[in-house]
Amino acid sequence: MARLYAILDTLSADDRTAFVLRHMDGMSLPEIAKAVGVSLATVKRRLSRATERVPSLVEHDTSLSAYGMKGEARGEL
Repeated sequence: MARLYAILDTLSADDRTAFVLRHMDGMSLPEIAKAVGVSLATVKRRLSRATERVPSLVEHDTSLSAYGMKGEARGEL
């Protein structure tokens, strides 16, 4: 968990919040937009940035690479 948190800490606070609400809390995009007070388009941009970075960082982390992020973090839920 510490390694994953370290990876999440590399994201901006806004991108990290969107990622966590979507992929860990399971919120829909409209729910996230309402919860953080931004437009749906802004949520999509933030998730796009985060879902590009997190899987790549996980794959390159020897402690986490066995777990992978496959479809979940890449928006293929």
